[in-house]
Amino acid sequence: MEILLSTFIGLIVALASQLLIFPLYDINITFGENVQITIFMTFVSILRGYWVRRFFNWLHIKQAKIAAI
Repeated sequence: MEILLSTFIGLIVALASQLLIFPLYDINITFGENVQITIFMTFVSILRGYWVRRFFNWLHIKQAKIAAI
């Protein structure tokens, strides 16, 4: 539940940030395109978080095996 809430809040914050920042850089896109970009970047962030977690789990398992020797 915590991860879902955090991801949803991140999605909303990203969308709001883009709605504020894009016009300052003269980036003119529709609201729908903005939502698509936000969803894509959220998906990329979820994948990044997953792979970082897998990497650190792998490190912990490796260290536990070395410690057991």
